[in-house]
Amino acid sequence: MSNPCRHLLLLLLPPLLAACTSQVGAPVVRRDVGGSVETKSSAAQPVGVIAVPPVGAAGSGKPGPIPVRALNVATQCEFSDETGAHGRMALQIEAASVKRFTAEVNIPRRGVCNFDLARFRQTETMPTPVLVSNDTPCRVYVWEQGSAVTVAFNSCEANCTADAYSYLWPILVDPSGKCA
Repeated sequence: MSNPCRHLLLLLLPPLLAACTSQVGAPVVRRDVGGSVETKSSAAQPVGVIAVPPVGAAGSGKPGPIPVRALNVATQCEFSDETGAHGRMALQIEAASVKRFTAEVNIPRRGVCNFDLARFRQTETMPTPVLVSNDTPCRVYVWEQGSAVTVAFNSCEANCTADAYSYLWPILVDPSGKCA
């Protein structure tokens, strides 16, 4: 690099570096805090830090926590999907107490999974009903998700033939009682 270009670079480098680290004319935020006024410049925040409102904050557009209430659902449905998996489920829960639960899910070329309330005991009611198998590590969880109800399975390989458990997805019940 020639000498005049080097001198020009050395002259321009400090202002360029200063421009990268300072925030000229950053807005000042004023808010009432318990009767007194707090003044804060946003220039005090490090560059790249974004203030994120807490989850469920008013106006944030994000959902708040799921309300804790006793689950009530009753359905007897059949379902199938585009992969050819199909099944049926009967589910009745009153005030978070599981009264009836049977499910059969057939996954083509993988096997079948079967669940029957007679082989389970209910260990939790609130906030999520939980069924635990009497003789295997299988657990079935049921919860509200928006306006739908989800029935999910954990460690239920013994309830399935062949490799079906590896392809078992939760069963969703929509507000009309249809399953997917």
